[in-house]
Amino acid sequence: MSFFRVPLRNDLPFYSFKGSFSGTIYTLQLKYNTRMQRWIMDIQDAAGNPILAGLVLVTRRSLTAQYGTYGVPPGIFVVVDNTGNDAQPTQFSFGNTHDLIYSDTA
Repeated sequence: MSFFRVPLRNDLPFYSFKGSFSGTIYTLQLKYNTRMQRWIMDIQDAAGNPILAGLVLVTRRSLTAQYGTYGVPPGIFVVVDNTGNDAQPTQFSFGNTHDLIYSDTA
């Protein structure tokens, strides 16, 4: 099993990241919802077709495990609080106190 730190930004409220997860290219779109005070992630395939939309980035859970039949990457995405306090991520905490980790199942 391998772990990959997804390079999230906290200086833009909306952006996309294209990367290889378990050998397949996906695009992650991330946006900060000021009303909810949460980061939201959408997953698209390599052609830009939506796979999942509206995943709220919160700690203490696998973000995609329940969507295995939808074509999401086969590993798991999880938000980690590096301070050990289990606090939820804020608008500016990714890259500082929080990370989004992808764990490959292989």
